[in-house]
Amino acid sequence: MRDSRGPVEVPLTAKCADCHQVAALYGDGRCKSCAEKYQELQGRLKKELDHINEMRGKCQKKGEESLAKFIQDKCEEMGLSADGETVIEKMNVIVDLDGVLAYFDEWHGIDHIGDPIPGAQEFVEALAVKYNVIIFTTRTSTTVNKMEPNMHLPLVSKIIDWLEKHGFKKCSVWAGEGKPIGQYYIDDRAIPCVPQKDGRSAYWKVLLDVI
Repeated sequence: MRDSRGPVEVPLTAKCADCHQVAALYGDGRCKSCAEKYQELQGRLKKELDHINEMRGKCQKKGEESLAKFIQDKCEEMGLSADGETVIEKMNVIVDLDGVLAYFDEWHGIDHIGDPIPGAQEFVEALAVKYNVIIFTTRTSTTVNKMEPNMHLPLVSKIIDWLEKHGFKKCSVWAGEGKPIGQYYIDDRAIPCVPQKDGRSAYWKVLLDVI
C-alpha cells in the first residue's frame, strides 16, 4: 500500500553546531536538544528586546537621550543587533571549574567539588550577557579518567547539580571529547602565548613563567 503522506524528511546525521555531538540535525545544523534551547533563547531575547524598545521609546519622549543611548548599548551587549530587530547568535566563552568557579587546593577525588569562590556566580552572570558560557573541565573527560564512552555522564550531571545548587543558572557543561570551540578560554592555569602578535618575545615570556 502506498504511503499517501508523501516523502518524509530525514534529519542529517552529523556534528551539532553547538554541542558538537554526533546526532540527527534539525534547524541550522543543531541537534534536537540544542535547537529547542536555541528557540527558547530566541523567544527570551525577543521579550527582552520588546522591553528594551519600550524603555528606549519612553526615554526619547522625555528627552533623556543619554539614558536611551545607555539602553541601546545594553541591548547590543545582550546579543541584540544595533537596529533593535535582529537577534545575533552569541559566541562561546569557555570557563574552567576548579580554581576559577570552585575552590581547589588539592585533589580530593572525582566526586568532590569545592565551595564556590566569592564573586564567581556574578562573574558567570556578567559573561552570559554577551556570551554562551560553557564549563569545560577534565572531570568529564573519558580519556583523562580512563572511562568507557558515556560513563562520564553521571559526572556531568553532578557538575550541573553543583552549578544549580550555587546559583549558576546561565551556563552549560561541556560533555563532549576534546576542547570546545570558544572565543575565549578562562582557566587558572592558562598562560597567554600570542607570538603572531608579540613576536618571539611571547615564547620567552612563557618560558620565564614555567621554568
